[in-house]
Amino acid sequence: MRAASKEIKTGEHVQLDWELHNVQFPGFNRKHLEQKKIDFADFSAFCANDDELHINTQAGSQWDSLKHFAHQASGMYYNGLSHAESAKSDTNGTHKWCERGGIVGRGVLCDWLRWYEENKGKAPRAVSRHEIPIEEIEETLKWQGTTVKQGDIMMLRTGKWAQCTNRICLFMCACVCERRVLTLIYIGYVRWHK
Repeated sequence: MRAASKEIKTGEHVQLDWELHNVQFPGFNRKHLEQKKIDFADFSAFCANDDELHINTQAGSQWDSLKHFAHQASGMYYNGLSHAESAKSDTNGTHKWCERGGIVGRGVLCDWLRWYEENKGKAPRAVSRHEIPIEEIEETLKWQGTTVKQGDIMMLRTGKWAQCTNRICLFMCACVCERRVLTLIYIGYVRWHK
């Protein structure tokens, strides 16, 4: 953290969370965000407001816990946690990060989309399956002159969500979600560094 703080030049920060209403077509039978606004003046002498929310944690941006999606062939999560054990345990949850004060580190942007467009042409469509090999991530970092350090938090710009702004793309996203087919831009594999 001390080394990362020396790189601060302007003090500007980037907010990474995504507005909760942005998932217009929640896949896999997930519910849409529901918000009920409660006006205390309707039932009391108080001028106050409350909100009641129903939210699926996959409806916006979040850090997935290490028990969000198991290795499908074995049904096992990180650290050998079985699917049956995961329902009865806090193991592999994100709560420890929150209790410690959140996740803090040097943010590194890997602009794969720009590298791809300048070196290979038009980027893959948002509703198609496209795997990004680790070699392309390494090449992107080299191309943009970025050195990754231990403890960095890498943000990979793929352009997937930015593409889904026009009606045709939104229609295609809706069709994909209705079929419950997982189409995504996927990182082929991740190498763990010690």
